[in-house]
Amino acid sequence: MFTFFKSVLVLGAILSLLIGCTAYRQQQEWEHAKVLSIMKDNVTVKPSGSSEECFALKKGQTLVYKFKAARPLDFNIHYHGKDQVHYPVSKSEITEDDGIIDPARHHFYTEDQEYYCLMWENPGMRPVHISYECEVRKK
Repeated sequence: MFTFFKSVLVLGAILSLLIGCTAYRQQQEWEHAKVLSIMKDNVTVKPSGSSEECFALKKGQTLVYKFKAARPLDFNIHYHGKDQVHYPVSKSEITEDDGIIDPARHHFYTEDQEYYCLMWENPGMRPVHISYECEVRKK
């Protein structure tokens, strides 16, 4: 029994190391990419309202984003396909997030689809202040 748990712990450590190395490699790829545009802003989302910022992404580009909100809200990144809306990111009741959107990695992406939209929805009854930053980078 002890050998089983020891094997599980070793396997878990190896998987954690591999996942960490992959994330670090992906981070390095975009960190050194040329910045094509930067958008920084502060917005207020009204009670039961939403705010949306859209960005054009062409082949070979990525969107690096981060934001912080004063109160929990719902957040998504979406794009419109031929027949439906696709959500590479969709999270509920969060106050901050960051990440990278690479259109080449999305199954439903087509060459004519260039706009990705970040959307914040305020389910609460009080306004929510958001500070965000987005960069479009060339791979």
